[in-house]
Amino acid sequence: LNQNMRLQSLGRLAGGISHDFNNLLSAISGAAEMILVDLDCSLTEKDRNFIQIIIRTAQNASHLTRQLMSFSQKSNQTFFILNLVSEIEDVRDILVSTIIKTIEVVLKDEARNHKVQGNSSALQNVILNMCLNAAYAMPNGGLLSIFTSNQYLTESQCIESNFDLKPGEYINMRISDTGGGIKTEIMDQIFDPFFSTKPMALGSGIGLASVYGTVIEHGGSITVKSTLGVGSEFSVLLPCTDKEIETKNEQSLTSFYPHENLGTVLLIDDDDNVREVVEAMLEQLGGKVISANNGLEGIALYTKHQRIIDLVIIDMNMPQMSGTQAIDKLQQINPECNFIAITGFSESHLFSQLDEQGIQIILRKPFSFTQLAEAVAKSRVGTS
Repeated sequence: LNQNMRLQSLGRLAGGISHDFNNLLSAISGAAEMILVDLDCSLTEKDRNFIQIIIRTAQNASHLTRQLMSFSQKSNQTFFILNLVSEIEDVRDILVSTIIKTIEVVLKDEARNHKVQGNSSALQNVILNMCLNAAYAMPNGGLLSIFTSNQYLTESQCIESNFDLKPGEYINMRISDTGGGIKTEIMDQIFDPFFSTKPMALGSGIGLASVYGTVIEHGGSITVKSTLGVGSEFSVLLPCTDKEIETKNEQSLTSFYPHENLGTVLLIDDDDNVREVVEAMLEQLGGKVISANNGLEGIALYTKHQRIIDLVIIDMNMPQMSGTQAIDKLQQINPECNFIAITGFSESHLFSQLDEQGIQIILRKPFSFTQLAEAVAKSRVGTS
């Protein structure tokens, strides 16, 4: 119980850090993109390369925030019916070409039902992180085993578990190594964010923290047992489903070209740097921008300029009045008001609330110039 409470506290901390970090990344990557857009023809190849390094690095940093969000259980990923063993096989192909050749990777599948409801990239991240940790534990080679089987959990077993499990059929994925094992005194810290036994250059300490959060988000559990000098085994239980495997259908976007007459956009965001960058992006897309740094100011400006405002882009986490509260007020003024929500958080209850308000277009920070253009295109389709 103490371990779970500590992890929940760390999760809340991780979620807050991620939100603030996403705002910083939005300003960094957005400003760099706008330099490319404005000065592309006059930039030297060297300068262009440096700017692209800034953008790529910001994008890589955003992957760290997504891992933190997974640990804090604040991500809102799209789930599909997947074959878990197929996901394992995809990761194994990557793994074999990544780890040292003296490590043998063995997959033994004894599960009858491989189907789970989940997010493919998130589950592959779980498998890859655990396998890479196992490989790190065997610097001189060894055996990395991935074993799957089905297991039925009764109601009493679920009640006795430290995890929020429901009775039913699960697939048990066990990943074991023949490394040195994990010391008993650090066993209760291995899922903490930023805790790592590796040198700083070899890991951020977020891997197992994100694994923990992803497994919980998928309605499962994760346990570990280890013997010094023998090796370790991580066991992940994920609930099975009898539904058919489904594929994601990408929705085509209506073409949208910069400098088209976008109209007037009311932009509401409390972060000055984010607001300045998004203003520049919207102007590049052909829009006129009215800016507000909080919900109260945004409502006042909308009341004054309602007739000319075609779109409201609003941040969800602001002082004085939240984004959802401001949306309620704006919808009272004009039920037909057109919105794009932007957020550094990814909490499921936030997305549910936005859905209840009829807000379908949500941009997660940090977003690119292209993603903003596509969101604006979708909003125009919705009002046509």
